[in-house]
Amino acid sequence: MHAKNKIAILLLAAFFFALLYFDYSFPFFELLTKVLFAILLLVSFGIAIQRIGSFEGTFFGIYMVGTKSGIGAIQRLSRRYKGFLDAMALWGMFLGFGLVSYRFIRENSGRIGLWKILVPGLLSMVFISLALPALSVMTLQLIKIPQISSLLSGANPLAVSLPGLIKQYVLSYNFYALLAIAVLFGFSGIMIALLAFSTYTTLSQIWISVYKYIQVMNIPNSHYAPPLNVVPGVVPIIPGIDIPLVAGIIALVGIIAVHELSHGILANAFKIKLKSLGVVLLGLIPIGAYVEPDEKRMKKLGAAKQTKILSAGPSANFLSMIVFSVPALLIFMFVIPGIMATGVFITSVQQNYPASGVLSPGMHVLSWNGRSIANVSALAAAAAQDRPGSTVNVTTNTGSYSFTAVADPSNQSKGLIGVELSQTQSVENTAYAKSMYFAYTLFALLFALNFFIAVVNLLPVPGLDGWRIYKANIKNKKFINLLTIFIVFAIVVNILPWFFIA
Repeated sequence: MHAKNKIAILLLAAFFFALLYFDYSFPFFELLTKVLFAILLLVSFGIAIQRIGSFEGTFFGIYMVGTKSGIGAIQRLSRRYKGFLDAMALWGMFLGFGLVSYRFIRENSGRIGLWKILVPGLLSMVFISLALPALSVMTLQLIKIPQISSLLSGANPLAVSLPGLIKQYVLSYNFYALLAIAVLFGFSGIMIALLAFSTYTTLSQIWISVYKYIQVMNIPNSHYAPPLNVVPGVVPIIPGIDIPLVAGIIALVGIIAVHELSHGILANAFKIKLKSLGVVLLGLIPIGAYVEPDEKRMKKLGAAKQTKILSAGPSANFLSMIVFSVPALLIFMFVIPGIMATGVFITSVQQNYPASGVLSPGMHVLSWNGRSIANVSALAAAAAQDRPGSTVNVTTNTGSYSFTAVADPSNQSKGLIGVELSQTQSVENTAYAKSMYFAYTLFALLFALNFFIAVVNLLPVPGLDGWRIYKANIKNKKFINLLTIFIVFAIVVNILPWFFIA
């Protein structure tokens, strides 16, 4: 590539990240607008970079950057770790498909031994099933979904006691139901079950909202009200929009690299020549990677070896999830509580009230009428003395303000200045606190996204590993096609709640 082209790409990259930061930072964009704006940026810059660099790709800003460098390292790894990767692929098959894959594992375990696959597989299933509630708590505050944010208003995910949560979870039937589905059908079976449940919930809520509108549609000034707080079952992963920018990009690059390199190493171990390896980008965001094998040789392999190669990627993601769960959980339990500062923050300001145009959302309330405010209990005690016509002194992180309270419409004896507040936690402003929180964010994303990318890749959808695994091992093509149609339909339905965002 010419030096001028490299400079042009670097300038485009800098401009792209500046615009993405603008999109991420400013609060006047609604989330759906942010997502659409980010996708437009990704496609536009992807097309520009693809043409400047003459990269192979499509018209939608998706392009591939490949190289032959690294193939020698893959060949060395394939010779050294063939036995381990072979066992890992079978272990991943059990995690992905449960006892449904028992026959395949039994016939292909060979010198490894059937029980050396099933016992670690069962133990891993128990561990992952126990870790799922922790995974949910840890990632809810990292992935920005407005419906979940509204459901969690007033709750503090960082204040949860994980040991207490896991104990309560183990004593409920949910844990055993989840584990039973995992053992029988694997975690891909759980994903299909969750997609089905989420599809039913979304469609039923849409039907209820439509039915209510039909009942009032002949009334003047009536309007359709979309369902509220329907959580989307499908979430786009866009660093800088719905996951943190830097940690998100690092996590995605690591996950994709582990996934594709595992495919390539095991393929090479089965004497499949590799032509190149590289990364697939949309704009400047990695959305995939690839290891290009000799497809003619791949097709000549038996179904068992092809299945192992296809299973190697999701299996590596399962293993990575377990590995990264350790530092993520340790930091969450023992470090995060010591670096978080609790405070009361303004969440909204009501129009035509004394505070309107003076205070704004995001301000940290430090004192109220001279009383220090550390939590909502202290705020309630201080604000209980406010009366219509009285002076309310508020000190925030931006300065001190005085207001004359007005009467609460629902309680004429109570004075208001027109602000809504909530208690939350923020990272202390020290280098140690910020670096540890970044490490926690990175490990938590690696923990969560490795799991979800593994199970999604095992779904029978064209373009995913699961599609080729199903086709190689199930003779009933009508069943595969019907299951694929259902999953694609479920994915489309689970995207709809994004359009209900107010």
